[in-house]
Amino acid sequence: MSKINYSGKYIYNKKGMFKKRFQHIYRKLLEKGHEHLTVMFIPHSEKRIFNFQISNFALALVSATILILTIGGSIVYVKNSRLQHTVNTQAIQIVSSASKVKSFIDIVNPINSRTNNLDKVANELSELTGPKSISQSLQNMKPGIGGPISDKRLNISDKNKSNKMQEINQLKDIYSKLGFVTKKIGDVNTILRGHKAILQHIPSIFPVLGSSIGRGYVVSGFGWRKDPITYQMSEHTGLDIINIPMTPIVAAADGVVVDAKAGGGRGLYVELKHKFGYSTVYMHLSAFRVEAGQYVKKHQIIGQLGSTGRSTGPHLHYEVHINGVPIDPAPFIGLDRFRLLTR
Repeated sequence: MSKINYSGKYIYNKKGMFKKRFQHIYRKLLEKGHEHLTVMFIPHSEKRIFNFQISNFALALVSATILILTIGGSIVYVKNSRLQHTVNTQAIQIVSSASKVKSFIDIVNPINSRTNNLDKVANELSELTGPKSISQSLQNMKPGIGGPISDKRLNISDKNKSNKMQEINQLKDIYSKLGFVTKKIGDVNTILRGHKAILQHIPSIFPVLGSSIGRGYVVSGFGWRKDPITYQMSEHTGLDIINIPMTPIVAAADGVVVDAKAGGGRGLYVELKHKFGYSTVYMHLSAFRVEAGQYVKKHQIIGQLGSTGRSTGPHLHYEVHINGVPIDPAPFIGLDRFRLLTR
């Protein structure tokens, strides 16, 4: 017994109905499109009436054309307005730039003069910090060119192109010269930073902070002298610096406290160990503010001036040692000038 396929028949009938509906709608559109509208123009005199007929298709085409032209015209108008605004803005910027250029010219001459002075200073610093290495680099570089600049340069109305090119080249030379000087000063700065870092760990400052009478006075130097108590010739292994009692005493360099105690003839004293084999000793203190094993920074207060131990009056006995051997502290107490320069 065979089965009837109703599903296939249903799909076929559905497609046929859809096709008929589409054909019906298409015929309706054609009918509507071919229908004509009558347009009449009636003047006030009413002598002659003008009329014409137009199909719906033609009316739709004319309407679409007008719409496209309107949109296109609007886009062109907007773009043209933006372009005009951009042109006006650039014109204003050109006028402003011309004004700024004239103002810039007024300050170029002082810059040029200062560049020459800066170049001289950089050369002097180079000779102090490393004349050989820097002078060799100078030989491989073109020196800068200086001189005053004419007030007529960069005149907008000037049509002499050769003069303008010459002026532009002068500005380029000034720019190159500034870069060259900046590099030299940078090299000097690097060297000075290295020196400063080393001096941070070398005894290189006056160890008395100061009081109402100043930093103090050296009354007895390094070397052989007549002992103030026995009056016999003896070796003096440091400097005697007098000042008011209780005047602060500072560390001459970064270091570690080896001793901070009473030591017979030394009285109350502090001994610091620094890098590179240096050590310093501060004797006859009235008090100390550090303890053994403590790390101290340069310029840090470590005690107070006094007259303890074998002493005839308030003073600081200051010693500098290298690998345990006492040396004259005098060349070291003014070695570090960085703190004075940055105040």
